[in-house]
Amino acid sequence: KNNLPKVFTDCDIPLEDIRKDFSNIMSNDAYTFHRTNFECNPTSYKPKIKELILQGKSLQFHDYEKSLNKQETMKYHIKKNLENDMILMMPSTVTTAPNKSSTGDAALNIPWSYLGLPSITIPIGRSHEDDLPCGLQLVGTEENTLLVAASYCEDIVGQTQDSINFIQP
Repeated sequence: KNNLPKVFTDCDIPLEDIRKDFSNIMSNDAYTFHRTNFECNPTSYKPKIKELILQGKSLQFHDYEKSLNKQETMKYHIKKNLENDMILMMPSTVTTAPNKSSTGDAALNIPWSYLGLPSITIPIGRSHEDDLPCGLQLVGTEENTLLVAASYCEDIVGQTQDSINFIQP
């Protein structure tokens, strides 16, 4: 087990800033991509996509550029501080799995999509409170490193049926 990646468990990531900047980038890109079709046929879009496109339409270009610049700066700093054999480890969500009407709160997934870092989630058990699945998210700079770490974690955790206490924030 000497080839296991180092685990970094304490990381100061400005989640609210990332969420805002990610939203700016996503909405601008959605509007840019869909603009022609959306303007000709806005009723063909479902409400959440329509809302995203309209948000992008109303976004000032300098806010979009500012979000892109912050993204590049943060990406540089995170990659500089994460060695190739190092991973971040955290819950995959801030709550247990939601019902079928939603995919849940993406607060702990957005940073890695925003920064273009690979991540993987493995099941770690079920919530004692509602018997819904809980996951452990691993994030790094190298996909192979994540796969080795995920395999190791799965060997340790296994497909346990034990309930765990999931503490709400």
